[in-house]
Amino acid sequence: MFIIADLGNVKSEFLLYSTKETHDSSNRKRSTKKISKEVARQIKVVEEQERCKQILDGYIKLKEQLPPTLHKMSNVELLKKGGLLFTIVAIQYQIY
Repeated sequence: MFIIADLGNVKSEFLLYSTKETHDSSNRKRSTKKISKEVARQIKVVEEQERCKQILDGYIKLKEQLPPTLHKMSNVELLKKGGLLFTIVAIQYQIY
């Protein structure tokens, strides 16, 4: 049995090495499939890459919202400045 896995921009076929049937509490047959460790690892790698991309996109969007500075800010400075700006705006609108 083969499974097509969508790994980001890569679509690959992987052989399932085990298929078994189990019974749940309502006596219905339920098929569970175990995929190879390599497939599971590749899926986790793709998920981690997507998570890192989302974090980087968030930093970029935050940086675009803050006033420009003369020096390059670290991510920690960027988060502190963003939090401070949010607090100031919240106090101005009394929503904090």
